[in-house]
Amino acid sequence: MARIIVTSAGTVGDFVPFVALGRRLEGRGHHVVMGVNQAMVPLVERAGLEATPIGGPFGENEARQRARSFAEEGRRGPADLAEDLRRLDLRRTYCDLHAAVEGADLLVSSSLQGVAPWVHEATGVPWINATIFAMEFPHTDGPSPPQSDEERAHWRVIFDHRNAVRAEVGLPPVADAHWRDVYWSDRLVLIASSAHFSAPRLEERPQARMTGFWFDDAMTPDWSPDPGLSAFLAGGPPPLVLTLSSLPVEDPARVVRVHAEGAARVGARLLIQQGWAGLSRSDLPASTASGEENLHFTGHVPHDWLLPRCRAVIHHGGIGTTAQALRVGRPSLVEPYCNDQFFNAARVAELGVGTAVDHRHLTPENLADALARHVLTADASRRAEALSQLIAAEDGLGTACDLIALHLPG
Repeated sequence: MARIIVTSAGTVGDFVPFVALGRRLEGRGHHVVMGVNQAMVPLVERAGLEATPIGGPFGENEARQRARSFAEEGRRGPADLAEDLRRLDLRRTYCDLHAAVEGADLLVSSSLQGVAPWVHEATGVPWINATIFAMEFPHTDGPSPPQSDEERAHWRVIFDHRNAVRAEVGLPPVADAHWRDVYWSDRLVLIASSAHFSAPRLEERPQARMTGFWFDDAMTPDWSPDPGLSAFLAGGPPPLVLTLSSLPVEDPARVVRVHAEGAARVGARLLIQQGWAGLSRSDLPASTASGEENLHFTGHVPHDWLLPRCRAVIHHGGIGTTAQALRVGRPSLVEPYCNDQFFNAARVAELGVGTAVDHRHLTPENLADALARHVLTADASRRAEALSQLIAAEDGLGTACDLIALHLPG
């Protein structure tokens, strides 16, 4: 069978679907090597796959150091963006991935792994692009709005930086107008999203295929809840779950206080996951109106185990958490910070399976109001359950593997 390199970039939620893909491909007899940054190697090895380091490390410590940049998405100037790009170290990432594909039959990359098309260009190794973000494709009729001066300055920094790195590794520059055409080329593009969540227009990208979300419930087969978590879940009605996953925040104490007090206002129990934000009981003010029996803090808990045991999910809108909540039929309160989270939050609201709020202006009062009016309602639960049945009928990983098999050399 084939030797396949699967690679991604980003934080944990950006890797989990690709690790799931790697496991499914290996289950079909292929030799899969996951190209990940050093901080993600344990995730890959726990899933039983081979890992090779790509680029510099980016894990919990690195993310917390950049908490401000997550919170200021869209409001950072060209100088800030240039510094972020330098931290990415595209040259190192390119060289590592170039070495990793030696002898490979196929390269499958996340759309976040921006050097993958360069490696294909330099080595000729067949390449399939994949994205977990349906938002990367247009969803509405009519022309796109013109770019603002700020957006043009933003993209100019990116274009110039990418071409500078391409020159360093011996590749020719790419014209601004063709940058996305090079990336979204005429080869297969996998969209790891459900048509029941959003329906992008693909007329201009007929090679793109919607597969459904990529779920793998067996990635943590040895996991089991600790006695404290089990006791909390058994000690009352299903709680709300606050999970920010691998999103860091600048003020964890404020996040904990607002959500603990907001949950108390609607008479709900609350389970808070620590995550990369480091949310903990030490952040809780003594004056918070929430009894010990109604509030619990926990570390890592697989969402495929946890979310079916909750009443609703409060989260940042990462596509992984959003998809898991949709899959198990739980309404969401989404507090987007950056990237695709705003798109996902809007879709949750449009589908009637929850709502979105601005985390910057969140108070216990307006949090409780949003929960009561849009999340903890019979209508939201009914819609979420109906949508979950549609999503459960999809086999996103199976569809993706079938498409990959059709495009393997030979």
